[in-house]
Amino acid sequence: MADHLSEEEQIERLKRWWAEQGRGVVAAIVLLAGSYGGWSYYQHSVEEANLAASSEYQALSDLLVATPLGEPLDSTLAAELESRAAALKATAASSQYGRYAALLLARLAVESDDLEGAADQLRWVLASDPDAGLGAATTLRLARVLAASGDVDGALALVQSPPELSFTAAYAELRGDLHRSQGNDGAAFTAYQAALAAGVEQSAEPLLELKLNAVAASAVIDGADGAADQGEQ
Repeated sequence: MADHLSEEEQIERLKRWWAEQGRGVVAAIVLLAGSYGGWSYYQHSVEEANLAASSEYQALSDLLVATPLGEPLDSTLAAELESRAAALKATAASSQYGRYAALLLARLAVESDDLEGAADQLRWVLASDPDAGLGAATTLRLARVLAASGDVDGALALVQSPPELSFTAAYAELRGDLHRSQGNDGAAFTAYQAALAAGVEQSAEPLLELKLNAVAASAVIDGADGAADQGEQ
């Protein structure tokens, strides 16, 4: 009898608990199911957006390749590329394709002699938290744009130490070019030596050696003058 009453009491307690908490349990289950469905929908939307961005960037790249490297872009094509790249940058701002679109806009700005606009696009890429490789490549481009606009000191400040080891030679070579543009052949010689020591592509090595040889004599003279000055002191 006691056991029977105990079972009845347990049933009553279960009924009371369900009356008090049952709706909450059902709501929690519904919310969990809704959250899973929402997350799945979000993932699917992100995948579709990335696919669309990838397709659009590929289409822009194909249009760009149609013009041989070094030749000016047709004005109509340049306008179309700029419009579509700006739209891609806006819709895919948080993805890699948005950064690629900004790089394309920077290139178009350089070709139209808008160096300030190019620098703005490159700074946007750097501010968007790119991976180390893209960040290093973008910094090199920004340094060249700054140098072309006359800010050689600003360019030099950007290429003192590469954020990615694989860019060590490229950074050193650009430092050499910038020092040479300032007439500082001694610093250029040191930078070109560092570039050769870091290792460059075989096809690029002859040009780098020519640059090194071009400043070698001045570097030796500068070094000798510096030693003479120290001796006089």
